[in-house]
Amino acid sequence: MYDGIENTTLNSVHIANVISEKMRTEQNMSLTLTQKKLIFYLISQIQETDIDLKRTSISFSDFFRLTETDYSGGYKERLEKQLINFCSKCFWLPHPIKNMKIVCRWLDECVIDYDNGIIHLKLSETLKPYFLELSKKARTIFQLGYVLQFKYRYTPDIYLFVSRCKNLNAPYLLPINE
Repeated sequence: MYDGIENTTLNSVHIANVISEKMRTEQNMSLTLTQKKLIFYLISQIQETDIDLKRTSISFSDFFRLTETDYSGGYKERLEKQLINFCSKCFWLPHPIKNMKIVCRWLDECVIDYDNGIIHLKLSETLKPYFLELSKKARTIFQLGYVLQFKYRYTPDIYLFVSRCKNLNAPYLLPINE
């Protein structure tokens, strides 16, 4: 079932600190503003009680509104190009328990349903420990609605960083080289 993007702008996004830090600092992750907004939208659909990552559906019109691109002639090519670019993003994550690294991508599933005008997306199962059962883990919490308003690529990074510091409830010393 698809509820529309308007109903989710007040959702809180809960993300493990290791992911928010990687998004801010790792160069080869280099996500566009559009891709960051899409990731945060998908994460905002996760409920605190979820035990599995679920498939999220988004209408074409909401996808183009979210990504701030034109939904007119030739939209199928733009849609496919944006999604294939997003699906190809890979990055390294530390294993949550063992001393190992895991290469990860954002999505396990991306289906475009042209008949119904809906995109079905599912976050990668590898990311499960970083988005589920976070109540006892170090995490960053922020409001999706703010991120959706951002116009510049690095604004979400700054917002996540400040949100992370705010959630620490303690002073954070930022090294000068950062």
